[in-house]
Amino acid sequence: SFRPTLYGDEQSHYDPYVGLKMYGPYKPVEMTILHLIPQEWIDEKLLTRTKVEYLEQILKNHMNHLFEKGMKKIIWENLEIDEITSLTNTESKRVFEKEKDIASKVKYKENCIILTFIPAKLARTTQGNALYSKMKILGLKNEKNPFAVQCYSRRVLNALEQDDKFTLNNLALNIFAKGGGIPWVLSSSYKINYNIVIGVAWSIKRVVEGSTGPVIKYYGVSHIFDEKGAWKQFITFACRAKSSDLLNAIAGSLKEIIEDYELPEKSKMLLMFRERPGIQSIKEFSRNVKTEVENVKIDIIRVSEGTPLRIYNPFIADWTPPRGLFFRISDECAYVTTTGVYKGKYAGIGTPKPIKIELMYTEEEKRKALKESIMACYALTAMNWRNLFGTLRLPTPIHYAKLMANLLEILPEDDINHTFAILKYKKAETEWELMKPKIFRDRPWFI
Repeated sequence: SFRPTLYGDEQSHYDPYVGLKMYGPYKPVEMTILHLIPQEWIDEKLLTRTKVEYLEQILKNHMNHLFEKGMKKIIWENLEIDEITSLTNTESKRVFEKEKDIASKVKYKENCIILTFIPAKLARTTQGNALYSKMKILGLKNEKNPFAVQCYSRRVLNALEQDDKFTLNNLALNIFAKGGGIPWVLSSSYKINYNIVIGVAWSIKRVVEGSTGPVIKYYGVSHIFDEKGAWKQFITFACRAKSSDLLNAIAGSLKEIIEDYELPEKSKMLLMFRERPGIQSIKEFSRNVKTEVENVKIDIIRVSEGTPLRIYNPFIADWTPPRGLFFRISDECAYVTTTGVYKGKYAGIGTPKPIKIELMYTEEEKRKALKESIMACYALTAMNWRNLFGTLRLPTPIHYAKLMANLLEILPEDDINHTFAILKYKKAETEWELMKPKIFRDRPWFI
């Protein structure tokens, strides 16, 4: 039978917009926003100065409205350049010169955000993806005057014309989080029985290393969230496309994470996979993790959304099921409705399909560990600082991990080497690398 993940009003994800208006952000922050205006977009009539001024005015209003309780000072400035598409040039010299040109115009200001437009003609093209990824990490390579980047598209300009407050509020939210602010955390009524939750995802990439020719490698990401559901930081890893190398790299990243944290005694960790390693590999992996990470109890789960199962509620007109229910298939598997209606309201996030949670490893009683992981997964669908829906189908730790893994797949190797501090490891016949951002380790610049 279906059972509630939580109880009573705790079952509801509180509306982030209402919470921000009533209480203000959890951690306010001062920031400087530089609006990067390439003359090439003006010349091609893809952007006008009138629209630039109007966007700045409306965005200021939205940020003041959204964060009026606890909002700190925000400085707005324009940053004029001739063009930015040379960032995608195949000649590394031209790319370097353009990066240097932009960096030279950014004077150091704490919590600096660059706002920049990517036109529709580049949307979903190779050049557009390259420009987007280049802009994302541009400020991280500029260690003297670091900045995060927020891109916007024609959709935002359309939102101005249509008075689409939701899209503009989401843009304001993204800027706030990238500037180092914490919009919200979980209510105290949410019960996450873990001191730390880590989401892991990876992508596969073909790279050329020196004279050895092309190599297929995993590029993975581990995102860390605390017991309040707040994003803390991430660490990335790279290794050959072999399951043994992958699991050793993940175990190594967990060891690095634990060493960075001062966890209390008898701590618990929840590790979420999006992809599924083999069961035998997980058993070997869990032994490796326990060798590397002592005095921490670990639950390992896989969360997937590609299930053919559908759940309906025949007692309401559109048959949409309530969210926050789970159905246990066994002591190691359950389905959870993370989207759907609550008290007659539906956020409208696509078809409310359930997610599948599989318990792959635990040191405790299986039924208890499965229930605790279900509660954590459901609670963490509310911690997506990318929009104000207030809920997400997948838990935010693996949603963020996949975002970052996709970015690493697009980025050229030179950019990765200049953006991350890389540590090389070797164990028996396996080798892997751990990569940490050189700056902005404590803010979600990638969202």
